[in-house]
Amino acid sequence: MRDTDSDWISIAERHPYYGVLANERFLHPSADDLMEFFATGDRDIAHLLTVAERQFGQFNPKSALDFGCGVGRLIIPLARMTGSATGVDVADAMLALAQTHADDAGVDVELLNDIPTGRQFDWVNTMIVLQHIPPARGYGIIRKLWAAVAPGGLLTLQLTIYKDAHHTGELQRDLTMFRYDGETLFRYPDEESADVGMSMYDYDLSRVFCILALHDGQAVHMEKTDHGGCHGFRIYVRKR
Repeated sequence: MRDTDSDWISIAERHPYYGVLANERFLHPSADDLMEFFATGDRDIAHLLTVAERQFGQFNPKSALDFGCGVGRLIIPLARMTGSATGVDVADAMLALAQTHADDAGVDVELLNDIPTGRQFDWVNTMIVLQHIPPARGYGIIRKLWAAVAPGGLLTLQLTIYKDAHHTGELQRDLTMFRYDGETLFRYPDEESADVGMSMYDYDLSRVFCILALHDGQAVHMEKTDHGGCHGFRIYVRKR
């Protein structure tokens, strides 16, 4: 299994903003670029809240957890909304920048390297994060995130489920030796030649919903996503 945590830590030290939003503008962002970067976070959280309220009714969260918070793009508007928010990221360089930006924005955040145990939040969110984590690890993370949602709380979860021919970047990067029988490709990993990269992984929706273990008739809302040929969904669900 590829060590995507090491990849992410390296990306965080070299190009932290581009690592969050893969737009050339954010490789070496100016002050105006950073203003737009964080404005995208405001718009994304506003969109998630609007959709959630349209589907499930009024929602006034008093606590929030953002998994894969990066430099604070989404945790800042979440903290502004709830009064305080908790962010989780594996990369200390990301967390340091998130704290700086949160201080500049005048919001209260708690920043951690792992999902806190024994605590629940009104809103648990993760966007454009799980797609960079191998599902063998990601399913366990989803289980922890769902456990962290308080009764009546909201989970907003984005993941990818398949790719089209427009997105073959990490295949070309990672393929050195492989076996192919005309239907299935099996890659033999070559750890010595593996370059740092932002890998994209596909999840099995049936397994995700097994983890959520929803009740008969329980409402779920989904929105299609397409990130350069990586197709997936934003999932909205409130916990009974």
